[in-house]
Amino acid sequence: MAKRERGGPGRPPFSQDDWRLRAEARDWLTLMASGKVDLAVLSRFRQWQSNSADHARIFEEERASLQAISRQAARLHLQATRRRGPDRRAVLGGALALAAGGGAAVVLPDMVTGLRADHVTGANERLSLDLPDGTRAELNTRTAVALTSGTEGRGLHLLDGEVFLDVAPATRPFRLTVDGAVAQMQAGGMALRSGEAVQSFLVSEGAAALRSGRQSSRDLGAGQGIDWQAGDPLGATRDIDLATRLAWRQGRVIYDQTPFAEAARDLARYLPGRVVLRPGLGPLGRVSGQFETEDARPALEALARTQGLRVRELAGVMLLVA
Repeated sequence: MAKRERGGPGRPPFSQDDWRLRAEARDWLTLMASGKVDLAVLSRFRQWQSNSADHARIFEEERASLQAISRQAARLHLQATRRRGPDRRAVLGGALALAAGGGAAVVLPDMVTGLRADHVTGANERLSLDLPDGTRAELNTRTAVALTSGTEGRGLHLLDGEVFLDVAPATRPFRLTVDGAVAQMQAGGMALRSGEAVQSFLVSEGAAALRSGRQSSRDLGAGQGIDWQAGDPLGATRDIDLATRLAWRQGRVIYDQTPFAEAARDLARYLPGRVVLRPGLGPLGRVSGQFETEDARPALEALARTQGLRVRELAGVMLLVA
């Protein structure tokens, strides 16, 4: 059995001070990945990083180690999702164990979601799937879905992100579920998005029934959609600009007098790190534009300039500041 040593071949063992700094660096990486990052946190991080050249060096080494572990986990995940069978989640569990064994004190939320998923996409990645019943599913960026049992191949559960379904005709309706809600459609096109708090559903073709809770349901036809807070009763349906809402299927995003903060949150889905809007910036305006999702970073910078903001990046976090 091979024995792994942190120092590696030809390198001396880490000193006590080295171990302490590496533990502190991993704590910073954990905090950066948690989303609980504001200007005060970044200021404390800069102060810690500037304490010595060793602080800065060790942080970069630990971050590179985490990135290498994440890439390896992603490769294992991709191999797992490309084949069917009961061992997929075991492989994903091995990816998490690899992250822990590698000394990275960060468990990425996407990896945890991946343990429940049959298919996932990363930042600015799209995936098309042919489901068992002939329905075609398209997954947008940062999306995780699971095939649902007991539906004779006519079911999909959205764990996170956004999915579009071209539902194959059948007598049994297709069930698309998200926590607290279920949509059913015989044939046609429908899309579902699950964000941090708001869930969105639309019908592009045909008709669908959406139910949230026991007493809240809506019937939707082509060109109609609805947004609701997770766990709350459904509101009213409304007409949807399908070309705008489904532009991601062609690798584009379209904003038309969209509040800047909303557009920034949307673009953040296509970027590998996190985007943080500095608190206390005051009221921000609305923005318009059409961008390729592969150009999400320059798109964010361009929209930020319209608000008198600039993008500063630190440890994988993009901070929008005045």
